[in-house]
Amino acid sequence: MTNPTRNLDDVVISHDAQNRKYDAQYGDDGIGVVVYEQSLGTIIITHAAVQEQHRGYGVGNKLIGAALDHIQTLGVPVRVRCPVVREFIARNPQYAPLLDQS
Repeated sequence: MTNPTRNLDDVVISHDAQNRKYDAQYGDDGIGVVVYEQSLGTIIITHAAVQEQHRGYGVGNKLIGAALDHIQTLGVPVRVRCPVVREFIARNPQYAPLLDQS
């Protein structure tokens, strides 16, 4: 299978605060999303997905990492309902301190 994204540097991650999501764009195409809710000073990540044809090339790692890096700058705790994001944090323990301990 050929990599449809060709180069991960061409994948642009943006934050859409109004719609509470982080988007991964490749050219004009939306290829991935991390969706969250906000509640009482906590960010709750509810969903993460990458379009099937773009899976396996690192798009999800780039997207989730960028979302968590941004959340870290906000200084708010994170709750994770999405198993994909939970697995990402387990593989990247530097993000574990973001998790809500309450």
